Amino acid sequence: MQDRSKPIKYDVQQETYDGPKNPSMPPEQAINQVPPLSFLAAQDILADQKCPEYNGYNTRLCREAGMLPQPKTEVAFPSFVDRPPAHPDTIKTAIEKGLSLLRAAGEDVLIFTADQQLYKVTIDIIFHQPSYFKSVIPLLGGMHMLMNFIHATAVIMAGSGIKEVLASTFGSVDKMLTGTKYPQNFRALKMLVEALLHGVIQEQGVTSFARLIEVL
Repeated sequence: MQDRSKPIKYDVQQETYDGPKNPSMPPEQAINQVPPLSFLAAQDILADQKCPEYNGYNTRLCREAGMLPQPKTEVAFPSFVDRPPAHPDTIKTAIEKGLSLLRAAGEDVLIFTADQQLYKVTIDIIFHQPSYFKSVIPLLGGMHMLMNFIHATAVIMAGSGIKEVLASTFGSVDKMLTGTKYPQNFRALKMLVEALLHGVIQEQGVTSFARLIEVL
């Protein structure tokens, strides 16, 4: 293995979190909206039986928009933080280190990815100082994001008949609705939404998400 081109600085300035354990969500963070592309994808899927799935659909949009592959990025290896992983001081130290790397690279946004346990701590730190951490975008890892989305859907839709509908086609629905079998459940929920909205979008001429909400 070749030596890394840049040396690693092992001394990390330790940060301390002095905020509350469960800070309130800032008003500017409480935004609930569906990206326009999500509704556009639903429209295309219902109108065209040959419409590609998620990855293919986004790839096609990028090509049609003329987006070209970007130049290779640089990987930096921060030092380990010798503290318990879920401690707020550890997370704040990691965020501050990420921001320092961000500024050195001339970037504007820090995508801070964490698993489910650490994501909650990250959110608390950002909610405590929203203006200071405005350039930080916390992101759940892909697996945990889907698991939480699916489980939240199951809780909200409990007693609506969703379990019985899915059980008519898929097996192990109980495990699916807890988010455990998230790849299968994500596909199942996607098919269910497409089937439920097919008549609404096609027959009533719905062309925007706002109009869809009015119809529903």
